[in-house]
Amino acid sequence: YLAALERRGELDRTLVVFSSDHGDMLGDHGLWGKRAPYQASVSVPLVLRGPGVRRGAIHRGAVSTLDLTATFLDFAGARALPEMDCRSLRPLLAAGGAHAATYATSGYGNWRLATDGRFKLIRGFDPTAPASKEDDDYDDASSAGAGELPLVLFDLDNDPRETTNVAAHHPDVVARLTSRLPVA
Repeated sequence: YLAALERRGELDRTLVVFSSDHGDMLGDHGLWGKRAPYQASVSVPLVLRGPGVRRGAIHRGAVSTLDLTATFLDFAGARALPEMDCRSLRPLLAAGGAHAATYATSGYGNWRLATDGRFKLIRGFDPTAPASKEDDDYDDASSAGAGELPLVLFDLDNDPRETTNVAAHHPDVVARLTSRLPVA
């Protein structure tokens, strides 16, 4: 596709995006499918190339594919509608990854999460519940009601395998991310 855009002389004025709609648990934590709130499931590749996108830049903070709508509108010279719950990634892309703190949210079934890229807070999830081997058969509702489960905070920089709940050690982070959790 890139070669065809280049042959037509359109490559330098086209925003190209490579992404996915979800990740997949491929045996991570003994799980399969896409329903668990671990990084393997909730993270997706997001690679952009085009005019105004700083080449080779990497942003390790949180963004959402939902922000692509506002980004496309911005590159087209239009504004996102006020009722849209997304933001343009264009300033982030132009800056090469340096930008004010960003957050992303996700949810499936009973769990909801908010992340700033380093810390991920999850409500309605029990990481100690037995893992199901069945594809897409993971649901914390079987172990307890979402309101009965403690908040789980993972430090993704220091615990990329998401094995230790550090909520008790970071009450300030828990408070900040709790305010960003989506409603169930």
